[in-house]
Order: sequence, then structure tokens, then C-alpha cells
Amino acid sequence: MKKSLLLLFFTGLIIKSFSYSTKVADGLTREAGNAANDTIELENLKNLSRSLMDTLSDSALYYAGKMLELAKQKEMFFFVSDAFDLMSNVYEKEGELEKSVNNTDSAGYYAELINDPVGEIFFTNNKAALYIKMGRYFEALQNFEKAKSIGEEIDRPSAIAAALNNMGVVYHYLGDDETSLKYLIKAYEIRRENNITLKLAYSLNNIGALYSEYGNYTEAVEYHRKAKQAALEHNDDYNYLVALLNLGLDYALLNKKDTSLIIYGEALAEAKKQNDQTLVSHALERMSAVYLQLDSLDKERELLQKALEIARTMGNNYDIASFSNSLGINYLKAKDYKNAYPLLMQALTVSKKISAGKIQSDAYKSLTAYFYSTNNSEKAFAYQKLYDSMRDSIFKAETNLKIANLKNRFELNRKMDELEAKEKELHVSRKISGERLRNIYIVGVAGFILLVLAIYILLLYRKIRQKNKIIRQNEKKVKQLLEHEKQLGKLKTQLISTVSHEFRTPMAIISSNVQLLRDYSESMDGQMKKETLNHITGGVNNLISMMQNFELLDKSSILEFNPQKTNIAELLISIAGGLQTLPKFKNRINIVNNLTVKDVVIDKGLVTHIVRNLLINALKFSGNEVVDFGFKNDSDTIFIRVEDRGIGMTDKDLELVFENFHRGSNVENIKGTGVGMSVVKQCVDLHRGEIKIESGVGTGTKIEVALPFAAVDE
Repeated sequence: MKKSLLLLFFTGLIIKSFSYSTKVADGLTREAGNAANDTIELENLKNLSRSLMDTLSDSALYYAGKMLELAKQKEMFFFVSDAFDLMSNVYEKEGELEKSVNNTDSAGYYAELINDPVGEIFFTNNKAALYIKMGRYFEALQNFEKAKSIGEEIDRPSAIAAALNNMGVVYHYLGDDETSLKYLIKAYEIRRENNITLKLAYSLNNIGALYSEYGNYTEAVEYHRKAKQAALEHNDDYNYLVALLNLGLDYALLNKKDTSLIIYGEALAEAKKQNDQTLVSHALERMSAVYLQLDSLDKERELLQKALEIARTMGNNYDIASFSNSLGINYLKAKDYKNAYPLLMQALTVSKKISAGKIQSDAYKSLTAYFYSTNNSEKAFAYQKLYDSMRDSIFKAETNLKIANLKNRFELNRKMDELEAKEKELHVSRKISGERLRNIYIVGVAGFILLVLAIYILLLYRKIRQKNKIIRQNEKKVKQLLEHEKQLGKLKTQLISTVSHEFRTPMAIISSNVQLLRDYSESMDGQMKKETLNHITGGVNNLISMMQNFELLDKSSILEFNPQKTNIAELLISIAGGLQTLPKFKNRINIVNNLTVKDVVIDKGLVTHIVRNLLINALKFSGNEVVDFGFKNDSDTIFIRVEDRGIGMTDKDLELVFENFHRGSNVENIKGTGVGMSVVKQCVDLHRGEIKIESGVGTGTKIEVALPFAAVDE
């Protein structure tokens, strides 16, 4: 289903041609002072290279190289930038993405050299798009952030909105759809507030696509209809076409196949009208998917063959790989192995060439099915192993950890650089002050010619000493700040080490049980499969819970108080019920509901964090004993009680219970990260609530939380 958003992102960046033309016009104005003949010759070389790009790539590179040589010789750096951009486009079409990135980087360097911020934004976005094609999402995020910063410096809302939108797409690829939706909606709001009408439909298309990813197809249809209407109102033909394609997909996912085929037919006609062969092929491919759902292999094959033929004519390697794999699967289902094999191999070869990891993974899977069907178990097993190695769903939590690690490292380096710069400034200031002091001594030795001069020197001396005192005080503060940052670095290292250690066990459980299902699924009975799946589910929930706790440590960007109307009893019972589905917690929570209210205004997310952490702690530290979970209310407060009969806490542990990473002295081999109660305290504080703990070693722990109904975070 990610294909929907993938299409939007890459086709969205085809605005490259428009931006390129605008950039050229700006450049000609700036270069007007140069020799007219040189400008004409450079323009001719550029047009020659561009005209040969789709047919004779070697010739296109040759003329772009000649243009680069002449532009450097004449020091016409705007055209140098354009020449590198042309070469980048040729390498991109050829699938040589690393070379394309290098040339785009050079183009951006010369745009910065001539102080062309619009050009910098343009090339930075292009480089980020290439990184996405290569699957290098962290580099893509950094470049989009840079484009956003440049847009803010020159007060260009359209550039800021484009960068935010693209960052939202990258976060989607990284699996963080909550952050993705936040960025996409922010981009839409900026475009609407600044009356950037051309891109309104584009933003709406992307938001709708993300709702489709969530499985909320009704909401997706609503946004794609809005995108279609906005595109009609503002004569945005391209996004009108994209909206049609997305609506067709939404209705297909809603199982309204007839409606889907009608809308895809409209999209196909519109794509032909716009002479957009790429989207003609995409419309055909989308229609083929509907016919596949209708079990019409012949019709699916006919449409896929047309789509593949167009992709080959256009030289679009990404679509060639994707369509070849789909058509190969069609032949495989029809047991036409002779036609299936070359198509699947072409999909694998082309996807490797252009570093399209998702298609490469699909090709491995298809070839596994092919060799199983042709009774070649040895090759089937080999391709199965290649396919397994590319899947990353089990390691999603590890990927999120890398993002947090990368963010922390950059933040620490930035702060350290700032502190080092301040220290250098203080050193220079201290040196200057020392030189001034020596001069004063020389003047004093030379004689006290005039009393007024002597007084002046004395006053100046005192002033400098006072300044030196201030410098020493500032130096002391800088040293303290440096020490603080070192401690912060140690804390972050401890965090990464703790998370890595804690993640090994649930990830090992997931991996081993997935291996069991894959190797012994056929020999397992229903109960064994259910137990194996329960182990996998428990491991995944454990990972999710730990990731949420560590994310909530970042108060500045994660914790917010968002009260809303909530059925409080339903929420609390649901949290406890979810935990009791885990085998080790089954039937261990005794729920006592004494609530007299139904709907209250609270922050549902914060309450979930509070209750889930308290219950998990109680269950973990009380062996197999039952845990009491009760809740009641008075006129304006909810009271939540969690009581266990476990190992309890010492008085010293009670004093430190809310500190990050603190674990009790008697927990022994019971696993944990030591951040749960810190998260609970933060959530309770945001609610303006109170938390009380009573505990004794060996007698258990009782925790009571009081939360006002409608607290407001001022």
C-alpha cells in the first residue's frame, strides 16, 4: 500500500522541469553583463544536452561536459551549476544514482558560491529525492531540513512548505506515520495561509494517501476528493490526475471495484490528454491490480504488458522493474513458466542497478515462488534466504533507535561546537586584556607627568581588572557547561546501551518464533501456532512499550497535554484487558470499578502511559500473584489504585523511584529499563495530579494516582 504515497512523492518532484526553467530565466538576467556570444553558446550546449537526454545519454553527457568546461573558463558560475544539474539528470535516468548525487552536490556548491538561495533549495531537494530512491532516508531528512532552513532565511513560504511535505514523506518511509501526518498537515496549512494555490491539491493528495496507509479509506476518499476539487479550481492538471489515481486506489481498497475501474478509466483518459506517458503506465498498472482482484488474469496481463511497454519506451527503470515483477507473477499464476522467468530476472537485475530495495525484495520473493513451482528446491531455498535477509519489519524498533541516536549525536556536537567557540572568544579577550595591562605598566613606569593622566590610568587599570574578573567568571561558567555536556553525553551513551541490551531479548523471541513458524508451520497443530504467535505478539508489544517510554523522556518534543472527552471506565478496562491477553499476565489483574461517571475530560494518551506502566511494574515484581486494580471518583477527580503483593521497595529506593534509569536494589534478575516511573511522574504532573506510594520490602507496593477531570496545562 505504500505504493500510493511513493507515487505521489516521486511524481511530485517532477516539478523539477518547471523549477529548472524558472531558475534558468533568473540566471540569464544575472549573467546579462557577460559576453552575449558566450551566453548564446552555453544556451545552445544546454539545449542540445537536454534534447538528447532521453535517447542518447552519452551524447547528452558530452555536451553537458563541454558546457561545464566553457562555463568554468568564462567564470559564468550559474551555467556551471546548470551543467552539473544536466549531468545529474542523465545519470539518474541511467540508474547511476551515486554519480547523480555527486553532480547534484556540485551544482548546489556553485549555487551557494554565487549566493543563489533559490538554486541551493532546488539542488538540495533534488539530492534528497535521490537519497530516497537509494533508501538512504537519514541523508534525505538532513537535506530537506537544510532546504527548510534556507527557505526560512529568505522568507520563502513555498520552499518551507515543500520541505515540510517531503520530510513528512520520509518519516512515513521510516514507519513514523504520526510525525509524517504532522509534517504533511503543517505544509498544507502554510500553503493555505500564504495562498500558495498551486500546491494545495498536492498537499491534500499526500494527506489522503497517508490516511489510506492507516487503513482509514473513508477519510482518504474525503481528502482525495478535496484534492481533485482544488486542482480543478486552480487549473492544476497534474494533481487532478494524481487525485484520480488515488481515488481509484481508495475505492479498490474499499472493495468497490466497479467504481474503482470507472475512476481509473477517467485517470487514464486524463493522462493521455496531458500526454503524461509515465502516469498512463501507472493508470494501466493500477487497473490491472483491480482485474487481479476480479480473478481476470488475461485482462490483468494485457494491461501490464501495455504499462511495461510504455515504461521501456520512456526508459523509466523503476517502473520497468516494478511492472516486470508484476507481469512475471501473472505468468507464474497462469503456469506459463517460460514467460515468467525472464520477466522476474529483469525485475531483479534492474532493481539492483537502481538500488530499489523494495522491488528487489519483491523480486526475490517472486523467484522463490517460481523455483518452488518448477520443483527446484535448492534455488527456491537460496532466493528465500535472500528475501528474508532484506525484510526489516522485525528490526523496526532498532531503526527508530538509530534515528534517536543520530539526533542526539548531532545535537551534542552542535552544543559542543558552540561552547568551544565561546571558549576561543574568551581566550582572545583575555589575551587582549593582558596586552592592555602591560601597556598600563609601561605608561606608569614612564612617569607621572600629569596628575589627571595618572588618575585616568588608575581608573582604566581598575576597569580592566574588573573586566578580567568577569572573564574569569565566564571562563568558570564555560567549564561548568562543558562538564555538564560531558555528563549529558555519558547519559545518552547509557541510554543507548540500556535500550540495546533491553531490546535483545524481545527481538530474539520474535526472531526465534518467526523461524519456528517458517520452518515447522506445516507440522504444528493449532494450539502450537497460537502459542508461537502469542510469543511474537508479546515481544512486539514489549518493544512498543519500551520505545514509547524512551520517547517520552524527551519532554520538549514528545509530552504534550491534550485533554479530550473520554469514556474513562472503558479506557481503564481496555488497558488492563490488553495486558491480560499476554500469556504471562493472563487472569492476574483484579479489576474493581467504583466509578459513578462515564465521560470525563482527560488526556487519553497520558492516562494510558500512567496505567500501563503501573500495571506492568506491579505484575513484573509480584511473581505470579494477582494485582488489584481499582478506580473511583468524586466530584472533580479520578482516583486510580494499583496494589501488588510483590517484593516491595526500600526507603532509599522510594526516594529515587522517579529518577531516570533508577532500579530497585532488590530487583535482582527481573528485567527493566528504569524509566517507567519517570514517565508516570511526568504524565501525572502534566495532569496537575498527585501520586502517592506506600511500600515495604517483602510486603508489596500500593500506588494511588489522583487526576483532575479537566486539568489545563497553562
